[in-house]
Amino acid sequence: MKHIYLKLNLICLAILGFSFVSCSSDDDDFAGKDNYIISLNLNKGGEIFTAAIQGVTISVTVPANTDLTSGVKAEIKLAELAKISPDPTSVSDWGKEQTFVVTSHNNSKCEYTYQVIYTDAVEKATIYLTTQKEVDDFGKKGIKAIDGNLIIGKDGVVAEEDIIHNLDGLKALQEVSKSITIKSSYQGEDLSGLVHLTSAGNIYLGTVASPLLSENLKTVELPALKKTSELVLHSANLENISLPQLRSAFCVQLIAEKLEQFSAPLLESVSNDFVMKPSTNSNTKNKSLEELRLEKLKNVGGSIIISNISQTKTIHFSELAEIRGSFHTKGINELTDLDLKKLTLIGGSLELKEPKFLTQLELPLLTQAGSIEFDAGYNNGAIEKYDFSKLETVNGQFILKAKGNLKGIDFPALKTVQGRLEIQGTEQISSLNFPLLNSCEHIYFYGLKKLKNLDLAKAKLGKLEIITCSALTEVKAMQIDEVIFNGGSEPGNVPTLVGITEIAGKLEITSYNQTKDFNFPNLKKVGHINMNSGISNGGSTLSFPHLVEVGILNASGTTLNTFEFPMLEKVTEKWSTTYFKFMKEGSIVIPKLTEVKVLEFKGAGWAGDGINMPLTNLDLFSELKKVETVIIENWGNLVDYKGLKNIIPTLEKENWKVKDNKYNPTFEQMLNGDYVQK
Repeated sequence: MKHIYLKLNLICLAILGFSFVSCSSDDDDFAGKDNYIISLNLNKGGEIFTAAIQGVTISVTVPANTDLTSGVKAEIKLAELAKISPDPTSVSDWGKEQTFVVTSHNNSKCEYTYQVIYTDAVEKATIYLTTQKEVDDFGKKGIKAIDGNLIIGKDGVVAEEDIIHNLDGLKALQEVSKSITIKSSYQGEDLSGLVHLTSAGNIYLGTVASPLLSENLKTVELPALKKTSELVLHSANLENISLPQLRSAFCVQLIAEKLEQFSAPLLESVSNDFVMKPSTNSNTKNKSLEELRLEKLKNVGGSIIISNISQTKTIHFSELAEIRGSFHTKGINELTDLDLKKLTLIGGSLELKEPKFLTQLELPLLTQAGSIEFDAGYNNGAIEKYDFSKLETVNGQFILKAKGNLKGIDFPALKTVQGRLEIQGTEQISSLNFPLLNSCEHIYFYGLKKLKNLDLAKAKLGKLEIITCSALTEVKAMQIDEVIFNGGSEPGNVPTLVGITEIAGKLEITSYNQTKDFNFPNLKKVGHINMNSGISNGGSTLSFPHLVEVGILNASGTTLNTFEFPMLEKVTEKWSTTYFKFMKEGSIVIPKLTEVKVLEFKGAGWAGDGINMPLTNLDLFSELKKVETVIIENWGNLVDYKGLKNIIPTLEKENWKVKDNKYNPTFEQMLNGDYVQK
């Protein structure tokens, strides 16, 4: 049998992006994106040869010695409004390999490979070999190629005489255009009968969902196989997989609980997913495979997913440059050596879960990722080095969660993080460098107890969340929409915000239980202040010396003895304070406050405790001119309301809500000037 091949390269490039899937053939309403060949027929002296189109491979099978070098007329049918180059009618020699490019109406392209198969030893049919005798009889035909499917064995209970013990009858076989499926009645120890197989459309030992129930099959070695589309090897007893000549595959699924060795040293391209796991049961672990090396793999069109290979110490993808999908590892607890040093792009997520012994995460050439998550597990990790030298963009979250001995992390090229940027666990870090960061949706730093300064001077942040970073004294930024400072009940001061005069959303201060002074000297406008921190029994002060306007002011006074807002003029939504037990007259400083939409000024948390609230008058509100709703409650010594007399003429009766104070004037009493208890 004579074969002519063109090296199979799947290249489907859309104008606005890349895709590693087959050529477009959507059944939706016409969108001008279809770029596929429907049919191809060759007419030689009145004899018609119809091409088989498998993916992007066009195969024409003709009898041996058929001359296709001249006198051949081509008839081709394309998708609607698609064009093809070169024009098949201009091809003079159909006996040699050809490349055709089909271009859709919207200019997306798909490259097809044309090949000729001469049928001096070709079986054009789906072949079923269900017994050893059928395998042996097939071998007597000397068939080198099958233009169709090859199904070996059958599933379910079979008679002893129907068990297949070897595939020696297939030693002449070199090609199968569609699928090779091996079923459970095959009980051989290996696939040595397929020693000369060079290509197959797909190879199935089991399915992704169901394993091959063959107790004896330990080894899959296909020494001549160079290309296949979908390769599924799913067997609980499989120990060794060797594919020494495999260059390309569409998809690889290796599901083998006892796998000890996997070798595909020449594999360069996987157009879709590469998956390795021990079982479909997420609790099953492979405890035998110690290393995974795909040293030549350069491109993966889908995702790489490796899970529950618990004893694997080494994973090397030394030449891998692009992953269009994701890279996920999970349950590889012993991993110490990960090589992704040439990775430049990952379209989906990079997730490394539970690599508690990995000391270095080096991605020096990575420029873009959908998301990144490195999580060594709760209270685990041994990280000593991160390398993101060229990383510019993360389209989702960027999480580094591991204990270790790092002193600092540099992100010299990072410009954008569209999701959450989280760093935690590395308590020894004293410096973080983000010189080019200009946009981040959410920064979350936890437990960085030696970090002193955070310079994000060029950055616009959606949210800044700092938790238990007790040495942090200063944060620089261009813009922040929301800020949460959480002291974790440890000693330390709230960081000073530098370069920020306005926070559109919330400023929350919580769990600084040992901090005396809370001072925000640069803020002029805040959407929402929520203060719930300080030393108990009034040991702290709160000061916003330049704040002019706030939307919501919410504070608990259990820890405060001073409440200073000397420039505050307006509370646009709500003033809500409670339990100012430790405030003396003059401790609440709001001399310019003229407007509050809702004034909720509560003494104690409940009426019976009101007697412990020292305030006797509301003179602190004497500059108020406009209030829509007033709520005064639980001030057991309050007898003087003169500070609110200026708002009464514009206030609606139903919005005057006063109770459980020593003096509770009605709205009518306020209108009559009875501001002070008689």
